[in-house]
Amino acid sequence: MVDGTRVIKDVPFKSASTAANIVTGASTNGLTAWKDENGKTLKAILAEREGNNE
Repeated sequence: MVDGTRVIKDVPFKSASTAANIVTGASTNGLTAWKDENGKTLKAILAEREGNNE
């Protein structure tokens, strides 16, 4: 649930891009926007899990 610009309750999103769009306020590719603490993109993390080192 969003109150203005704050998320005040856990919200499940159907895609990483939808979540990124809410955070940035613009159309965003969630697979490249979301990064872990080391700067690795979600796309790279998912590729590693699938065995497709991109």
